[in-house]
Amino acid sequence: LRIELSDGAHARPPETLTAPLRVSFLALYSGVAHRDAEWGHLCSLLSRHGHTLPARAASHYSADLGLFRMKWERHTEFTRYKFIVAGSGPDPFDPPALSSVPADWLAALPGEVMVATHAALLPAGDDEPDHEALAARHFGGEALAGARIAAGAGTALTDFRILDGFSRLLVLDRGMTQRQAGRSLQRLLEIDTYRIMALLALPVAHSLTPWLNSAERELAQITAALVDSNETTEPELLERLTRLEAEIESRESAHHYRFTAAAAYYELVQRRIEELREVRIQGLPTFREFTERRLAPAM
Repeated sequence: LRIELSDGAHARPPETLTAPLRVSFLALYSGVAHRDAEWGHLCSLLSRHGHTLPARAASHYSADLGLFRMKWERHTEFTRYKFIVAGSGPDPFDPPALSSVPADWLAALPGEVMVATHAALLPAGDDEPDHEALAARHFGGEALAGARIAAGAGTALTDFRILDGFSRLLVLDRGMTQRQAGRSLQRLLEIDTYRIMALLALPVAHSLTPWLNSAERELAQITAALVDSNETTEPELLERLTRLEAEIESRESAHHYRFTAAAAYYELVQRRIEELREVRIQGLPTFREFTERRLAPAM
């Protein structure tokens, strides 16, 4: 296993990116049942363009399909697709990179959309960008979050909102290398992906709250009754206590994976933010501040 384990360190390498370009990113929730369908669907796109098909056991694949570059990555609970188109017009988000991908193929993608983002990588000008103007021009006037990233080699801005099914991310290149730009954009997209995946546990927790409240009242009643219990009432109390414990164990077993996964995804969010090497922009909340203010209480 030496080669296989060593090659694992190089799995899913970030794309090399050069400004200006547009990127459309999709992360779809898909379990084991979708594996064959995903692989077949990917192969159908590659076959259209005469490309070599990936191995059936492959977990990532990238290719230049002419009008666009594509990167496909399979993870435990989701699969992500990145579509890259070089160049940019007056509006870096219109048309998006996704418009270059066959519409019929996109419509048949297996899985449920968890994250959908249009991103633009542009060269930064000599002057400091006007964040209010950028917000009005590209983000519907919404308040932005952002920071200098890669220790000041780039600037990333977003409003963390969904418009027409997609969020938007603007990255200004201030001297990043191609690989640095690729790593930075990948981290930014992963922050949103892992943030949403972590939050999948929140509706589960909300659904369990009424039952937990009821179980807590039941336990309080049993505990109070034990004070005055006798040989006649103890068997009934033991039966109630045993049944309550069994119900707790059942729910814990049913939801253990979701809560464990949420903790792991939350840790990945924090790690990706650290890797951005943020430098504050006066007047804007950083990615860490925005994410922690909303995600930490949920966790």
